[in-house]
Amino acid sequence: VGRKRVMTIGIVGFGVGFALLGVAVELGRADVLGHGALLASMIAARVVGGALSSAMLPTAQAYAADVTTPERRTQGMAVLGGAFGLAVIVGPGLGAGITHFFGLVAPIWASVGLAVLNLVLITVALPEAPRSTEIVTATPPGELRRRAAPLLLVGLVTTMATVLVEQTIAFTYEDVLGLRHEETPTWVGGALVAYGVVAVFTH
Repeated sequence: VGRKRVMTIGIVGFGVGFALLGVAVELGRADVLGHGALLASMIAARVVGGALSSAMLPTAQAYAADVTTPERRTQGMAVLGGAFGLAVIVGPGLGAGITHFFGLVAPIWASVGLAVLNLVLITVALPEAPRSTEIVTATPPGELRRRAAPLLLVGLVTTMATVLVEQTIAFTYEDVLGLRHEETPTWVGGALVAYGVVAVFTH
C-alpha cells in the first residue's frame, strides 16, 4: 500500500471524524438531535476518526525509519518526538484561545482545517518512502501475537487511564473552582499546557 497512502487515509479519517463530530454537535445545539441521539452520534464520530487516524503515528515512525540510515535513525525518531512534544504543549493553549474568541465548537472545526492543511502538505511535499529491498524473515503469527499481547495490553490500559482523565478534568475544574462554562476551557487549556511541558521534560 505504501507509507504515504496509509498516512493519507489516516489524516482523511482524522478530518472526517472531526467533521462528523462538528455536525453532530451543531445538530444537537439546534435541537435536531435529542440527548441520546447526540451522544450516540458523537461517540460514532470519534470511533470513525480514531479507527482511521490511529495509523498515522506508527506509519510516520515507519516512514522515518525508511528514509534514514541506521546511523541517523535515532535522530529521525527524535524529530518525530520533538514534533509530538511541541503539539502537546501548543495544542491545548491554541484550543483554549480559539474557544475563548470563537466559542466551544470552534476547535472542532479548526481540527478539520488542520486535517485539510496536513492532507495538502502530505500530497504535495511528502515523497513516497523507498521500498526496502532487504529480505526479512517473517515472525510466525502465533509468536508475533505472543510477543505483542503484553505490549498491547499495557498500551490499552495506559491510554484508557489518560483518556478518562482528559474526559473528566474539565468537569472537575468547574466543580472545584466554581467556574462558568465559558471560563473552563481557558483554565483547562492552561493546565494541559503545563502538563505538556512537564511531560516533554520528563521524557
